[in-house]
Amino acid sequence: MWYIVLGLVAAFFAAVAWGAFRLNRERDKHEKEIEEIKKREAEYAQKTADAITEAERIKESANTGNHSDDLHTMADQLHKYSNPGK
Repeated sequence: MWYIVLGLVAAFFAAVAWGAFRLNRERDKHEKEIEEIKKREAEYAQKTADAITEAERIKESANTGNHSDDLHTMADQLHKYSNPGK
């Protein structure tokens, strides 16, 4: 008779252990997804910061006070944007 009780207790603890194992796996999976999202956000923020820095540099080089040089600089930028990769 006590074998039945012992078997039920063992089954209960096995079920709890299995549930804890699955819960841990799901938590680890979720944490990895969050870390990946944070990594992508950081990369995007860096790219955005680089683009803003480059735009500020171009803006400064196009605002020298020499109208023809400024116009030439902006024309070069428009040419670059209209013909990427060339």
